[in-house]
Amino acid sequence: MAEKIQEKSQLRMTFHNGDKEDGTMILKSKLYPNIAIASSPDALLTASEAIASLQLLPLVEVAEVVTYTLVSE
Repeated sequence: MAEKIQEKSQLRMTFHNGDKEDGTMILKSKLYPNIAIASSPDALLTASEAIASLQLLPLVEVAEVVTYTLVSE
């Protein structure tokens, strides 16, 4: 049976960087690597809100990007 082991966790924040002529949003993403694997969703959201308050662009989305390694037992 296979097992998955969490390798790393990253925080991706997406910001609104204007609009195209047809009205669709232009998005800009920033990736913050080396997030502690054991971080809770509340902690990640609190950290992202603190980072967003320092940005000029409005925050659109916060996502946690998790990478796993699959191993056989």
